[in-house]
Amino acid sequence: MNEYDLLLQWFSTRPCGEAGTALLQEACLALHQRATARQEVAQESRWLYRFRDTLYRCGHIEHIRRSTWAVMPPTVVWLGGQGNRQEGEAHVYGARSPSLQAQLQQAWGSQFFVISQHHGPAVWKWVGTRAQSEDFAMSFRSTVSEERGASLLHALPSLAEALHYFPAGPLPAGHGWEFWHVTPSATRGVWWNWIPRPQALVQGVYRTTRHPRVWAYVAPKPQHAMLCAYRLDPAQHPDHLCIAQWQELARSGCLSLRYDASEHTLHIPHVGVELPLLVDRALRLASGYCPRVVSDTRGHALVFADIKRRRARQVARVLALPLEITHG
Repeated sequence: MNEYDLLLQWFSTRPCGEAGTALLQEACLALHQRATARQEVAQESRWLYRFRDTLYRCGHIEHIRRSTWAVMPPTVVWLGGQGNRQEGEAHVYGARSPSLQAQLQQAWGSQFFVISQHHGPAVWKWVGTRAQSEDFAMSFRSTVSEERGASLLHALPSLAEALHYFPAGPLPAGHGWEFWHVTPSATRGVWWNWIPRPQALVQGVYRTTRHPRVWAYVAPKPQHAMLCAYRLDPAQHPDHLCIAQWQELARSGCLSLRYDASEHTLHIPHVGVELPLLVDRALRLASGYCPRVVSDTRGHALVFADIKRRRARQVARVLALPLEITHG
C-alpha cells in the first residue's frame, strides 16, 4: 500500500470525510517523510502535489471550501457501453477502507480487482454487464454513474475562450512585476523562466515579485487590438494559472500532442506546468490510471491510457495544440 492509498484511507476515516488544509498539509508531510525514507520522493517541494492533488485530479477528493477538502462518497463509474447486457468495467471512486475492499472481494470474487499503481491510489475495478453493475453498487449502498469525460471535453471552451471570462482590468500600480518567458528548447520542446517585466507590455503571464503575489494574464480583448489584464486567483481558483500558462505554451508553437491509435494512448508534453483540472480528470477517468511519464527523443511526455481518438481530438481543441496520429 503506497502513500496515495494511505491518504485516501485517512480521509475516509475523518469526521464527515473532511479535513482542513493545515491538517492535510501535516498528513501529506508525514507521507512525504515516509516515502523519502524509502527513497521514492526526490524533491520535498513536490509532496503536496504528489499526494493531495493526485487524489483531487483522480476525482477521489474535492475542494469544497477555501480551506477544506472532503472525500467523495463511494461512487461506481461505468466505463462500458449503454446496453444492459453489454459487458464492460466499472471503477470505484471516493471513500474506501480495508473492510470495504475485503467485503467486495468476498462478494464478487474474480469480478473485482484491486490494481496497484506507483504514482496514484490503487484502481478498484469491477467487470460485468451494465445491469450487474447496479447490483454491484447496491452491495455497498452506492450508485452507478456514466463516465462522461468525452462529453465534458466536448463542452469545454478552448483555453483562449475561457480566459476572457476571468475578471478584467488594468495591472495594479505600485508593484514590481515579473514576466513568464517561454522559449523553444531543443530537448524539451519549450523552456520557461520568470524574468523582469519587459519595458513594453506584451501578451503573457505576469506576477508580482513580492508576497502576497498578484497574478495576471495580459491579452487582447476579443475583436480588439488593445491589451487587457485578466486577474488570476490561484489561491481561490488553482486552475486559473494553469489555463493561462497552457495558453502561452500553445502560442509558442513549439508543442504538439501525439496519439497512438494502435495503443490508444495520448502523449502530452510534460513541461512542468500542470494540465487544467477538467482536461486532466477527463483523461484519468477514461482508464482509472494516472498518467505515466516517459522520455524519448522528443523529451518528456505524460502518457494517458485507454483514450479514444475522439477524446484526443477534443483535448487538442481545448489546448489549441496540433495532434499527430500514429499507428504504433
